[in-house]
Amino acid sequence: MLFKPVKPVKLFFFEIQGVFPKRQSAIAESLGKVVERELIGIEDLKESFINETNIELVKKRLKEKISTIIKENVPTFILTMAGGHINKILEKFMEEESSFFSDIFNEIISSDNTINIKTIVEEKVNKMDFDMFEKILLDLISRELKFVEYIGAILGFVIGILQGTIVIFMR
Repeated sequence: MLFKPVKPVKLFFFEIQGVFPKRQSAIAESLGKVVERELIGIEDLKESFINETNIELVKKRLKEKISTIIKENVPTFILTMAGGHINKILEKFMEEESSFFSDIFNEIISSDNTINIKTIVEEKVNKMDFDMFEKILLDLISRELKFVEYIGAILGFVIGILQGTIVIFMR
């Protein structure tokens, strides 16, 4: 009854559906909140995204792009006269402006509308077909479900023994 039936089935006056299929959207919302609050927050993204390696990569790509644009759009005679100065200016900017790039990354990640982890997780889970959702849930809780089965079997056995013993002594 946790997973099946996926689609609601009418039985007289009742409608029966598995708990997880029925609550997929509520589970998606809760999962989104938990992931954002406890697992991956904006600060975590900042820490992993804003680092020297990424800043240097952006600087390198930006320098290459600016150099290409200058070479394609500035007349050759100006490039021959000022080419060395343009390269020095680019080098100086790239060396001195690490905080500029760090500030840009912070602004992008911190803006209210850019990254909403809760919404991303919620949308992904809601768009999943139920078979995939079931597989993910089973991957997460299969061990716990086995434990519940074993405990249920043990409790059933103990209760059966107790009932049998009571019936024998009640005669």
